[in-house]
Amino acid sequence: MSRYPTVGRLLRSAVLAGAISAICTPALAQDATGDEDVLEEIITTGTRIRNENVIAASPITSIDIEEIEQKQTPNIERVFRDLPITIPGDGENVNNGTAGQATLDLRGLGPERSLILIDGKRLAPYDINGIVTTDVIPINMLQRVDVVTGGASAVYGSDAMSGAVNFILKDGFEGVELDFGFSDTDSGAAVAGGGGHTEYIGALFGVNTNDDRGNITIGMTKTSRGSILLAEREFGIFGVSSATGSGLGSAPAEPDAACSGGDGSFTTAFTTGVGSTTSIPGTLDLRSGNSYQFRDDMSLQTPRCARFNFNPFNYYQTPQDRFQATTVATYGVTENIEAYARATLSNNESAFQIAPSGTFGSAFTIPVMNPFFSTAARTTIINDLNAGAVAFVTAQNDEIARIQALPNPTQDDLDALAATQAALAADPLGFNSVGIQDFNGDGIFDTNDAFTSTARRRTIELGPRTGIFKTDYAQYVLGLRGALP
Repeated sequence: MSRYPTVGRLLRSAVLAGAISAICTPALAQDATGDEDVLEEIITTGTRIRNENVIAASPITSIDIEEIEQKQTPNIERVFRDLPITIPGDGENVNNGTAGQATLDLRGLGPERSLILIDGKRLAPYDINGIVTTDVIPINMLQRVDVVTGGASAVYGSDAMSGAVNFILKDGFEGVELDFGFSDTDSGAAVAGGGGHTEYIGALFGVNTNDDRGNITIGMTKTSRGSILLAEREFGIFGVSSATGSGLGSAPAEPDAACSGGDGSFTTAFTTGVGSTTSIPGTLDLRSGNSYQFRDDMSLQTPRCARFNFNPFNYYQTPQDRFQATTVATYGVTENIEAYARATLSNNESAFQIAPSGTFGSAFTIPVMNPFFSTAARTTIINDLNAGAVAFVTAQNDEIARIQALPNPTQDDLDALAATQAALAADPLGFNSVGIQDFNGDGIFDTNDAFTSTARRRTIELGPRTGIFKTDYAQYVLGLRGALP
């Protein structure tokens, strides 16, 4: 190694020395006469800015009112959808599986592990699992929102395992503030409906006492949200097959004309993979291993020909009507002690809608003379199950003969022989193996008997499955805070 510094090292040393000199040496200014004035004070900007994101011991994400207002939404949970620390919980875009509420899910650990606070006080949950709905948050009274995702459970307990969200309300508000918002959507495509409008009205009133020792603030909001069906958006008319991508960008293939179920608008070809196997027309999965689907002429044929397109019945956006009111009051009892009170009231009504129900592969014992079967369907069932029973008996006898022909059978072979002989003795006709119910005990499977099979069919005659959630919420908080002299 060289004993002498290289040019690069000399340059780096010079730059470092210049930087240290610039930091440690007061800045000098020279006037027109050449006299130098010494700068007596240096202030580094930014050191007096108070921000929870940089001064807190635990990592805190702070969302101020300006950022919330930019979202232009009456639903506070939508603000959190843009944060990397949360995943979407229940809300306006959750239909199948919704509880009619709006929840926050920090870190994806579940909303029951996300603690929701107002001014540091817990909110009452809406169910026995301890989950809090953000529909009760007075969005027009917010000053900021602090989110802690590290170490919160050490302070608050297991309900803050994924973190805590503290909604800080405005303090000492005076005056009147009115808000009104309206939004609507249009698909821009030749499909039925536009819809999805949202109307929001908010009012905020605040006044101080004559001696400025107390304040009372009242906030109220009324929100009305319209529904949007998947059928009202071109992209949502059909599901998309995760295996083939069928249904994306264009309509999947329709089943043949003989497999419409009376209304081909809800069906796709079975081979596309788009839709549910609980379809129209109905299907029978016989225990012989063969699956049949009815055709429009009431015959049973295999393979299946149609799936059910459940998308059009579902909501993209669930409807909601909500009224929320919050009153906050404070009064300085002494110089060191302040009394405070908060009343939170909310009335929320929302709905969901999903596709018609069905049998979904439930097992039924069905008489062959079921009046909904055609003569052709009965013939197909009888021939299939009789062939299946014969195949079972043949297979058992073949296995018995194979083992008995072994020159030196092992113990495992002998055990298999005994099990096969026992199975054949218990079901000598093979009826049990294919679900045949020999009602008259004549040893013949015909129109006088029954069979057990799983059945799949959508009950579209009953219409879609719908539900309405109505939630009334009230919480009252009263207390004193301060320091003893």
